[in-house]
Amino acid sequence: MTAGTTDAAFRFHARHLPRQLHKISRAQIFIYRRWENEHMTTFRYLEGITEADYAFEASGKDLSEMFTNAALATEGLMADLKTIKPIKKKTLGLTNEDVGKLLHEFLEELVFLKDAETLLFSKFKLDVKKEKVYMLSAELLGDNIDATKQHLGIDVKAITLHEFKVEQLKDKSWRCQVVVDV
Repeated sequence: MTAGTTDAAFRFHARHLPRQLHKISRAQIFIYRRWENEHMTTFRYLEGITEADYAFEASGKDLSEMFTNAALATEGLMADLKTIKPIKKKTLGLTNEDVGKLLHEFLEELVFLKDAETLLFSKFKLDVKKEKVYMLSAELLGDNIDATKQHLGIDVKAITLHEFKVEQLKDKSWRCQVVVDV
């Protein structure tokens, strides 16, 4: 498989990467594909949404699975997920009246934890439900950033609202589209 290969479960185009990241990201193509096959992850990186940033689509049979897959896609841009050992635990609780705003806030929290506490995560135990408002309770498992142990990718700076979408599909599953600023 080479950069630019497309299949139903995965798309990744290295030509949109900064020149110095082509080698790392080509290797990550195989890692993401293997990760997806082993963990039934449903996300794909999108092309043509933005020129300078990265975009992905994540889906799930319910909100918890979609949020988990969006988190994996976000963290997967920053590092090879298999090189992040799940040895540190962080818990989060978030609420919002809007499911899209809740997802945006959650993904921004992952970027904040990377910047403020140098933490990257590879495992997520999430529960997202709607009562009067949407509520997320999360247990995040990961480790501090360490370039000697982890294969680092790009530095995600923010989750943008450009082309940001969350929708429930006819079969009651959920899908989101996210653009990250790098």
